[in-house]
Order: sequence, then C-alpha cells, then structure tokens
Amino acid sequence: MPLACPPRGPSRPCAPEELRRRARTVVLTLQVAATAGSASAQTVEWVGTRALGMAGAFAAVADDASAIYWNPAGLATGPFVSAVVDVTTLGQPGGQGVPAGGAGLEGRGTFAGASTLPVGVAYYRLRSSGAAPGGDGTARLATLETGHLAVALVQSLGSSLALGAALKWVHGEAATGVSAAPQGAWLEEAQALDREGSDTFDLDVGVMATAGRARLALTGRNLRQPSFAAHGGGTVELARQVRAGLAWRAGQHVLLAADADLTRTRTPLGEKRHLAAGVEWQVLPAALAVRGGARASTAGDATPTGSAGLSAAVSDGLWLDAQLTLGAAGSSSSWSVAGRLAF
Repeated sequence: MPLACPPRGPSRPCAPEELRRRARTVVLTLQVAATAGSASAQTVEWVGTRALGMAGAFAAVADDASAIYWNPAGLATGPFVSAVVDVTTLGQPGGQGVPAGGAGLEGRGTFAGASTLPVGVAYYRLRSSGAAPGGDGTARLATLETGHLAVALVQSLGSSLALGAALKWVHGEAATGVSAAPQGAWLEEAQALDREGSDTFDLDVGVMATAGRARLALTGRNLRQPSFAAHGGGTVELARQVRAGLAWRAGQHVLLAADADLTRTRTPLGEKRHLAAGVEWQVLPAALAVRGGARASTAGDATPTGSAGLSAAVSDGLWLDAQLTLGAAGSSSSWSVAGRLAF
C-alpha cells in the first residue's frame, strides 16, 4: 500500500493525519505478513449436529459416521452401516457482525461421510474468517478454507478397546490482510480476501475404551499441524488438538457426557481450551431424541455457550437432526441440520 495520498490538487495538500494513518496501515500489513500461524484456527466444534447439540461433549459418544471427524475409534461402537450429511453455520451471537471493541469470527462447516466396519470415508469443508483489532481503528484479517478427504480405519482389541485413525488429504486456501474500514465491515472484508491454495496430508487418531456403563475416549486431531501459505503474507494453520472424553449411560435411554481439551487453540476470539458437558435423552427410542449441553473456555475469556438439539426419525434408520448454540459476546453461536442413516 503506497504512503502517498491520492491527488488533491494544489489547493488540497495531503493531510498529515491521513499520511500517518496510511503509514500505520502499512506497518500493520507488514506485521501481518511477518506473523506465522495467524489466528484463524478452528476449534473442534465446527461440524456435527448431534455433537454440537451436546455442546461438543462427544468424543466418547461418537458412534455414527461423524466419528470420522470426532473420534475415528467410535466407528467400532456404532451401527454396522452409517451415513451422515451435515451443514453448520457459525457466527457472532445474534449475527450482528463484530461487537464494539471486540473481535469477530464467522464460519461454515459441511460434512458428508459413510462408514461400514472397519472403514469410513468422509469429505468435509471448514471455512473461518476472523477479524481482530490491530489498533488505531484498524483490524487484522485472516481467512482459511480447508477441504478434507478422510479415510478412517478402526481396529477393535477385544470387546472393550478400539483404536482408530483417519488419514486426510487437505486442500487449504488462506489469506491475511489488514482493514482500515469501519468495524462493521471487517468480517465482510475478511471473507472477500483473495486466497492462496496449497495441499498437504494430515492425520487424526482416536482411542475408545468401554468399562461397564462408561466410555473413555482420547482423540488427537491435526497431528501434523498443517499450515498454509496465505495470500497477503504469513501462514494460517490448523492447530493440533487433543481432547479427552467421558460418557456415562445413566439409564436405558439417558447418556451423560463430558469433554475437555488438553490443548489450546488460537482463534480471532482469543485462545480457547474448551470444557463441555452434555446429555442425550431418547424420549421415544425409535422416534425422538433430545439433547442439550454447555461449554466454556478454561483459557482466556470463559465465553460460556449453551446448546440444544433434537432428532426425529423419518423412517426406520433415517433421522433428521437439528441444533442451536447461543453464547455471550466474545463467543460464537451456531445452528446446524443433518440427515443421518444408521442400521
């Protein structure tokens, strides 16, 4: 970006304050270009309507094709055949853009997967665009869109332990930039950034152990921590994420669950390390299920959120899922819908 002011004519000299503003913008642009691992990383809670309906307390619950994303080992605990198509939209609470004085995050996730023991295949796309104040009315912008083609394999070791892994080809398109526009336009500018694309491979792994009514899970995502060269300078990366989960069958039709991140994820809304708790109740076991949950971050601002969801059977083995997540300022809200086949 040039420092020179646009032509004003002899009677309209370049205003010093405008020149200073342009200089600050150039400096911030150079800082963005020099920053590796720009804060546009995505937390785990990006796709999965059942999972998000339980606020993300799902690592030890995952038992359908969405386990390819949440915990590959969960494929060993579910139906013999499963298929899921899922769409999630994320944004600021109320969808009103960037809160005054704060950061902004907008995203979208789509997932399509199918599994039959011992293998699962899925393709999912994750998009995040973020804006964080950079000082003097400017903002750091970053956007990342990734497409993941995952092939998962699961192996049972006896009746109580399963190991799973998902090898992923990942195509990422990233961009960074700086905006001197009014705050309400930051996210729109972030979404409109020209992106640069590159390809890499990645790996997710998971463990699921069953003991009586309890399930214990440990899952690691983005283990190679892939990064993508960004148009505009620097890189944008997918953070390595490790999560532990516990699920407890409290009754024949009631499942309680809790998840805890063991790593931090840097996002435009600050560092996040989520702790989540959820419940799933089969109200009518073959026809209707409801779920709910809450989560908060144990790193940075707590930014608590609450979730609610339901599933309704359309026919034998075919379910429609929906969920809504709402939170306070500084958190992200989401809604999602899914179709799920299991038999």
